[in-house]
Amino acid sequence: MPAKRRAGFLDIAVRRWAPFADPDYHVAWSGGTAMVWAWSRACLADPATPGQVPAEGDRGLPESMFLGAPQAGGESLQACVEGVEGRVWRDHVLVASHWWPQAPDRAQWNWFLRGAGAGVVDAPPPVQELPRQAAPWASPGRRSFEDVGRHLQRPALLAAALAGVFVFAWQLGGFLPLAWRHFAIQSEIAALEPGLQPILQARESADRDAARIAELLALRPAASQSRLMAEVGALLPARGVNVTQWKYDDRQGLEVMVRANPTDPQPLVQALEESAWFGEASAEPGDGADRIRLRARVEAPSAELAP
Repeated sequence: MPAKRRAGFLDIAVRRWAPFADPDYHVAWSGGTAMVWAWSRACLADPATPGQVPAEGDRGLPESMFLGAPQAGGESLQACVEGVEGRVWRDHVLVASHWWPQAPDRAQWNWFLRGAGAGVVDAPPPVQELPRQAAPWASPGRRSFEDVGRHLQRPALLAAALAGVFVFAWQLGGFLPLAWRHFAIQSEIAALEPGLQPILQARESADRDAARIAELLALRPAASQSRLMAEVGALLPARGVNVTQWKYDDRQGLEVMVRANPTDPQPLVQALEESAWFGEASAEPGDGADRIRLRARVEAPSAELAP
């Protein structure tokens, strides 16, 4: 993605990816790689003034940006002001980050590692107390570029006007540079093609392994309805949330209709995803104004699913 188009592309991509109705985010760059943190703007509201959303100009920065320093590689657990953060580093880039209210158990940690493309381990690493920095450890993201753009607006307009004078001359002499660039790209593709073969073969092998794993997982016994009901009942808040409809299929997963007041689905989705029983939780409006339809995939081991 060209540098001048990155901000707009990231804005669209993050809003499509972030599981919030009012997403805000921060971008940090490591070379040509973007690290993105997203959150709900309502989460930044002052507890003393409930319902008051921060102004558009207010900034929010992830705590992770001020903890420790980039690592060449590996996985770690870092203590935060509240809870802990799991990290996976590759080539000094933070490729995955996850927050827990307390240190994760073995199943939660391995779930996080698998999502980051890392191998499973016998036990989570010890929680580290990395030093907190006064400045972030990565280059600033979206808002800093916008600030620079405002400062350079007048010179940019002047440069655009001057560039318009040379448009016609550029079109006349542009054929040769384009032809040379095309030749250079084709040569680069030809040089890279031999190195891509092992990657393609590894991907085919991974696809076969994934299909085999899916076949084996299909042999697991179905989850006990009573066990799942007890787990969902323990995860949902004791007050303000009532289950009105229950649907479970061992292949399609769990679907629960709840009556919630207030109707904020984020805590419910987070509670399901933090449980070792469920994964890929989502929420959507239900049949009424105060109804929320929750969906989740059952992830508990087959030994625990047995009646």
